[in-house]
Amino acid sequence: MQQTDAHFAAQTEEAARRADRGGYVVFTSFLNMAQISDLYAMRNKLPCPFTLFGGHPACERKIAAFYDAPVDEGTFPIACVRISPRSRKFSQELTHRDFLGSVLGLGIKRETVGDIFICDNAAYVFCTDVMAEYIRNNLSCVNRTDVSCEIADGVPDEALPQAKEQFVNVASDRLDALLAAVYHLSRSQAAALVTQGKVFIDARLALSPSKEIPEGSVVSARGFGRFRYLGVEKTTRKMRLGVRVEVW
Repeated sequence: MQQTDAHFAAQTEEAARRADRGGYVVFTSFLNMAQISDLYAMRNKLPCPFTLFGGHPACERKIAAFYDAPVDEGTFPIACVRISPRSRKFSQELTHRDFLGSVLGLGIKRETVGDIFICDNAAYVFCTDVMAEYIRNNLSCVNRTDVSCEIADGVPDEALPQAKEQFVNVASDRLDALLAAVYHLSRSQAAALVTQGKVFIDARLALSPSKEIPEGSVVSARGFGRFRYLGVEKTTRKMRLGVRVEVW
């Protein structure tokens, strides 16, 4: 059984109670995948429902909105900041770690920052709307490269992770078999990822390596990436399954 962090559970329950009592929307900070999994595990104990959004459907880190009615994505307190070198010619190649480290170096808490997408040596940083102005006004350098910051309308398509379709042969549609085939691991290595709490299925913590994966599910493996399981295409003469996946 999944064990929910007690401090996170208390904060979440209080947010849901405030929304239920007050009749208004209560937003959390950005939640990581483990916290989102905990939230789903708690949903039947909360006094009102919630909606999740991270700024774009491709985002993994998301803010939860508690309210008794659907919450429009446009009302979430999320903004996108574009951070780019002032001189592309003289800039270093900047990484996700460079941008995140520089943003947090301003004294900003991690939970106020969502996903970061990199494109053409620029970063599109989702964050709370309050932090967006702070970043724009205070961030001037990323890894010794002078940068400029502006509020962006969103992240361009070319900056989003591009899914590549693959066909793999597996013994079954068990989670450990799919992980092993997609990421070129042994079955024991794949099973270890699950038991170490590093694998999520549709943002829910995977509890068993032997779980059969429904078609359309998105599997996230910390340190490896994500893939969507699209189902069985064929069965070989040796009774192995030829399955199709989309890998980011």
